[in-house]
Order: sequence, then C-alpha cells, then structure tokens
Amino acid sequence: MRKEIEVIIRETPYLFQIVIHNSADRKVINEKGEFIGLQTTMEHGFGIATVMKLVGQYGGDITFDQHDGVFTVQIVFFKPYKMQ
Repeated sequence: MRKEIEVIIRETPYLFQIVIHNSADRKVINEKGEFIGLQTTMEHGFGIATVMKLVGQYGGDITFDQHDGVFTVQIVFFKPYKMQ
C-alpha cells in the first residue's frame, strides 16, 4: 500500500476546519468507534487523546472515520457570531 497523507485547511466567516486523510493499511477504529492501539511500543496512542482534549478545551468538534484504507480526522472550530 502506498502511504499518503493529505491535509486540508479551510476558513470561512463561520468556521475554521482542518481535515486530515491518512492512508491506513490496518483497521484503527473498531465497530464501537474506539481506537485500536498499536502494541509495538509504549509511545503510541497518546497523540489522539491529546488532540481530543485540546479541541474540546477550545470548544471545537472532532470526528474520526475510516473507509477504503483511509483514516480521516476532521476538526472544526466555530467562530463567534458577530452582529453588525
């Protein structure tokens, strides 16, 4: 499998969005939506938990998906509404 990663960053008047598509040659999310950890070393598995915590602290939303060999993370921060 060819390894690829794509990062998309969008900004609109209402939101700021980051989407990351990463090739995955194995399943990383189980049927319950839980992450399947890497068993090779103790260093793996903390990155996603840290990102989830930070996104939550700043009022954002984060979603994860995996289809057809691609793992996708989408982070959205909604901008405060300004009345004019």
